[in-house]
Amino acid sequence: MNKQESLTQYLQLLFDQANEIIFFLDKDGKIIYRNSASQEIMEDGIQDQLDNAICHHCEGLTDENHLVTCEGCYLYSGVDNKVDFQLFMKLRDGTVKPYSANYQTLSYEDDIKVLRLNNVSNQIKTQQVLHQKMLTKRIMEAQEDERKRISRELHDSIIQNILNILVEVRLFKYLSADDLKVKTEQTEYLLNNLMKSIRNISVELRPSSLDDLGLLSALRSHFKYVGKHYGLSVLFESNIDDARFDTEIETALYRIIQEAVFNTMKYANADAVEVTLMNRHEYLEVIIEDEGEGFDMHSSPQGSGLGLFGMRERAEAIGASLSIKSAVGKGTKIVLLLPLKKEDGIHENSDR
Repeated sequence: MNKQESLTQYLQLLFDQANEIIFFLDKDGKIIYRNSASQEIMEDGIQDQLDNAICHHCEGLTDENHLVTCEGCYLYSGVDNKVDFQLFMKLRDGTVKPYSANYQTLSYEDDIKVLRLNNVSNQIKTQQVLHQKMLTKRIMEAQEDERKRISRELHDSIIQNILNILVEVRLFKYLSADDLKVKTEQTEYLLNNLMKSIRNISVELRPSSLDDLGLLSALRSHFKYVGKHYGLSVLFESNIDDARFDTEIETALYRIIQEAVFNTMKYANADAVEVTLMNRHEYLEVIIEDEGEGFDMHSSPQGSGLGLFGMRERAEAIGASLSIKSAVGKGTKIVLLLPLKKEDGIHENSDR
C-alpha cells in the first residue's frame, strides 16, 4: 500500500471513528456525508428526509451580542473562509448541548463545505465553576471593603458625635439655669448633626426615594448630596420623567451611576461630570462622561478595580451592555445600553 492509499485509509478511519462530529454539506446546506458520531444529534437517514436537517437541530450560535441567535447563520452567510464559533445543537433525546464549531469550504470547485462539532459541555461547566468562584471572591472582597468603610463612618462620625453629646449632657448637672440653656442649644445642634450623619449613611446603603419615588428622584437627590458634600458638579439630563421600571433594573442603574460618579469624584480630579439617562423607546441609554485625568485602558485602573467589575456584573445581570472608554489626560466615558422588553414595562408614577 503506497502513502496515498494509506493516507486515504487513515482519513476514512478518522472520519468513521472520531469523537468529533463531521458533516459534509452541499451549496444548499444539505448533508451529503456525516460520520457515526453525528448519531448523537440525529438518527440515520434524516439527511435524506429533510433538506435542512442541520437547521432542525441547530438552536443558534453565540456572538458578541447574543448568547443564542440565528443572526449571521454560517449556512447562509456566504462564508468562504474557515470560521470558528460556539453552537447549540438539540440532540436526539431533546437536550440542548453547546459545541465548538468549525465551518469552512472544503472544495470551491464543487462548493462543498464541512462542519465539525466538538461537545464542550464539560469545559463550559468548568469555566462556570471557576467564574463563580472568582465572582464569589470578588463579591466577598467588595462586601468587606464596604463594611470597613461603614465601620469608619460609624466610628469617625456617629460615635464621635455621640461622645460629644454625652460629655455635654454630663455637664448639665453642674450648670446654672442660664448656662444650661446655652448648653441645651449646643446639644440640640449636635443631635441634629448626628441625625444628618445617620441619614447620610442610610441613604448610601439604600435610598428610600428609590423605592418610594423612583429612579429619577433618587438620582437627583444623590447628585444634590454629592455636590453639597464633595463639591462635584453633576450635570444631569433625563427624559424618563416619572416612569418606573422593574426594581432590579432601577437598583442596578442607580448603583452603576452612583459608582461611576464616585469614581469620577475619587480618581478623575474633575470638577464636573455629565450624566444622561434617556429612554430611546426600544432601549434605555445611560452616559456618564467626565473630562478628568482618565486612565490607561490597557493597565489596571486605580483602586482595587472592584468598582468597574461590579458595574459590569450589574449591567450583565439586567441584560445591558456596558462600555468604558478612557485615555490618560482625556477623561472617561461610560455608556450603558439596556434593551427594553415588553415585560419590563414602563409604569407611570409609583405603580409597579
